[in-house]
Parts: sequence; C-alpha cells; structure tokens
Amino acid sequence: MPHLDKSLGYETQYWLALVGQCFYGITYTIIQNLTTEIAESWFDGGERVLATSFLTIAFSFGLLLGQGLTPLFIFCPEQVYLLNIVWAIPTILFSIACLVTVTRDCPPTPPCRSRAKKLDRMDSMKRKTFMDSFRIFLKPDILLFIVCLAANNVLLLC
Repeated sequence: MPHLDKSLGYETQYWLALVGQCFYGITYTIIQNLTTEIAESWFDGGERVLATSFLTIAFSFGLLLGQGLTPLFIFCPEQVYLLNIVWAIPTILFSIACLVTVTRDCPPTPPCRSRAKKLDRMDSMKRKTFMDSFRIFLKPDILLFIVCLAANNVLLLC
C-alpha cells in the first residue's frame, strides 16, 4: 500500500523485515531439501537428475529475477509499494493454484521399481509412532547441531 511506510515507524518496519527474513530462511532450507524428494517421487531414474537440477535452480532463478528486474520499475523510494503489486500478487495467485491443484504427495503409480520398494518400506515404518522416529533428534547435542545449521543458513542469506 502506498504511504504505509509513513504510518509505520522504523522500529515496526525493522521487525517486519526481520520476521520476513526468518520465514525466508526457514522456507529456503525446506525447499532446498525437498528437491530430491520431489524428483524421486515423481520422476523415473533417467529424468531424476534433470528434474533435481531444475528444482534446485528454480528458487535461485526466482531470487535473481526479483533482484534483477526490480530496478526496471522502481525508480525512487516512493515507488517501493509497487513491489507488493508486482511480486506478491502473482506469488499469492500461484500459491493458491498449487494448493488447489496439487492433491497428493506421490503420483498414483510409482515412476520406477525402486520408488515402489521405498513406498513399501515407508508403509511398514508407519506403524512406528511419530515420537519413536523423532526421538533421535531430541538428544541435546544433535538438536544443538541442527539449530546451528539452520542459524548458519539464515545468516548466509542475510
């Protein structure tokens, strides 16, 4: 919204930017780790490398577009509100489209025999409770290591 920066103080703007960066850091680590799982679930062995490559590069390409194209339509600080119109609205529309159209984690039939075997193993593991499989991460040294890795990713992105 235009002139929103005048109604919000600098401290509020700072905290909004900080929270946004935290969400970005969290989603970046999730997206980067999901690319291989998506490629394994949806593509055959011969297509998996190309699919993983495209999925890995897509996030960075979006960042490149955002940083590269923004100066083409933002010429002064008063026009920064256009960022919400140009980037946020398509993002929201594509997010809604994905939520509506993507209805399952895996295709109806596995793309290859190795994925079918993995699905069979996953079915047998479903009998374990969540806490039984998650208990390994609750050890203090492993939990501290995971938190340090996540903090490192966020710091690298700032």
